Amino acid sequence: MTLTNTYRIWISIGKWLLALIGFAFIYKQVFLNSEYELLRTNFIHYYTVANIIYFLIPAAALVLVNWGIESYKWKHIIQPLENISILQAIKGVLAGVATGFFTPNRIGEFGGRILYLNHADKISSSISTIAGSFAQLIATVTFGCLAMVAYNIDLHLTNYYITALLFFIAIILSTCLLVLYYNFSKIADLFSLRLYIPRFYDKFAHLKNASSAYLSKIMWLSIFRYFTFCVQYVLLLNFFHVNISIEHAFVCVSVIYLLHTAIPTIAIIEAGVRGAGALAVIGLYTNQPTEILLAAYTLWIVNIILPSLLGLYLIARINIKN
Repeated sequence: MTLTNTYRIWISIGKWLLALIGFAFIYKQVFLNSEYELLRTNFIHYYTVANIIYFLIPAAALVLVNWGIESYKWKHIIQPLENISILQAIKGVLAGVATGFFTPNRIGEFGGRILYLNHADKISSSISTIAGSFAQLIATVTFGCLAMVAYNIDLHLTNYYITALLFFIAIILSTCLLVLYYNFSKIADLFSLRLYIPRFYDKFAHLKNASSAYLSKIMWLSIFRYFTFCVQYVLLLNFFHVNISIEHAFVCVSVIYLLHTAIPTIAIIEAGVRGAGALAVIGLYTNQPTEILLAAYTLWIVNIILPSLLGLYLIARINIKN
């Protein structure tokens, strides 16, 4: 048996082992917890034709929009390194959702994505993927901080001076993140000074030469995707008859997403964290813990669990080249 054949056998075993472990974790987290029992016993109460047509179907359809935007964004990000098809990008993104399932805040997503790249340098591709995630982070932090200020004002949680301070911090933080984002070339220059790991300098070359138009397109796609998230959540809050106005719902959802970003979690324990965050934020507007938990859990299933299952299947089927 040649080394190549041995390598392929071990890769095949690793793929299927990852898939089986992933399926087992997902089954445990979805079907063997209190949130699933809550959803199973209460979902039927909201299962009306009008509810499904106006809220559930649009929320489910936005899953395709959500990951479609992310796939197109990743294709654009990787373009300087390798020209991939949109189908290849979709498969890579879904595989990334699966590999990110076991890492804090899904930072391991790039590991699944690079499986679908044939020629691009793996480290450069990972750096590009992280840059795209950074753009998404900026959108989440910017709108989340502004929503936090609005949330604070609406519920009179603090006095005028603290509210003004929060607004000032939100503007400064968002500005700093944007300046950093549009100056990736400066980051590459730091590596050129041969500080600690100079061999990685070349891996930043494609970002060092990135134009503002290139970075702006990634940013706008990230913003578009962020509002897709928000609309999904608001639709599900309406589906489960959570008694909150549209404007307050959008503010609460932005605050919730900010909390999710600030608190590192692993997807396999994320359902409980998401539920707790939703209860803490939306619970100040309405005392409907069951409905709030149902919306948070359903969103987790359609946005993370279903794509993860498809991603695990794709990983098991992929033909990894030497």
